[in-house]
Amino acid sequence: MEQFNKTERQMFSETLEYLKSKYEKLKDGYVCEEGGAESCILIAVDVARLILKEGGRPEIVSINGKKIDSINTKSIFPALYKGRVKWGAHMVCVNEGIVYDPMVGYPLELSEYLDTVFSEPVDSVVRIPQERIVDFVK
Repeated sequence: MEQFNKTERQMFSETLEYLKSKYEKLKDGYVCEEGGAESCILIAVDVARLILKEGGRPEIVSINGKKIDSINTKSIFPALYKGRVKWGAHMVCVNEGIVYDPMVGYPLELSEYLDTVFSEPVDSVVRIPQERIVDFVK
């Protein structure tokens, strides 16, 4: 997080607090307080709402495994969970090329996020662009 200047940290202070708080709940497993799996799309929407409130222009991005064939993709494994968690895809909030994912706990540039957060190479696709985000998160 030190790569961000003071203005950016102040601008998204509520978002950064949310990331840190949620990270504490997710760091040992992607499980909600009720015991079931957390919903990455609901978390991404919460983050998008915070960024919008703080003046940003977020979008929702899908992280996917590499294609196996024309229909199937590989599962993705977040490195943090050392193989205990796998998904078909993961949704995150991105603002100006920076990923805000509480699984990590702090903002990362998209390229660094894709290279370091998952155990194998992954792809990303914008699912909800900036132009549609306000209507989507209502």
